[in-house]
Amino acid sequence: MTAQSGSSEYGRAFWASVVIGGAVMAFAVRGALVDLPLSSFGSWGKWLIGLDLVNDFAVLPVVALIGLGLARLPLGRSRAPVQAGLFASAIVLVIVWPCLVGLSASDNPTIQPLDYTTATLIVLAVVWALVGLWALVRQLRGRSPQRVDQNNGG
Repeated sequence: MTAQSGSSEYGRAFWASVVIGGAVMAFAVRGALVDLPLSSFGSWGKWLIGLDLVNDFAVLPVVALIGLGLARLPLGRSRAPVQAGLFASAIVLVIVWPCLVGLSASDNPTIQPLDYTTATLIVLAVVWALVGLWALVRQLRGRSPQRVDQNNGG
């Protein structure tokens, strides 16, 4: 079966992701429209535009440079674990960034001050230990069929 020009086919997982993602975004927009006073939309708009600009002019170039550097490294079977580790590290750092730079200060007495630097380093150490373990398992699995074939052939 040939695809017509300009058309493409997507699998079930893609369309399920579109439906789920669209529902999540619709829920968030509805929540913002219902729960936020109209006077706060100006500040939210500034944040959204600011975050979009930071993403486009700061985050995107850094990610592109890291990806370019990663593509040039001879990682072999370790490429997927390293990519997953970088992705997980980025998520951790994005989530914890406000706490690391002191933006999490609050008058809420139920929030306990934590040592975010140590906690972040521990989480990143666990992430990269798992990356190392995953890469090691991939390397060993890649070598074991050759050893088995050599042993069975002799």
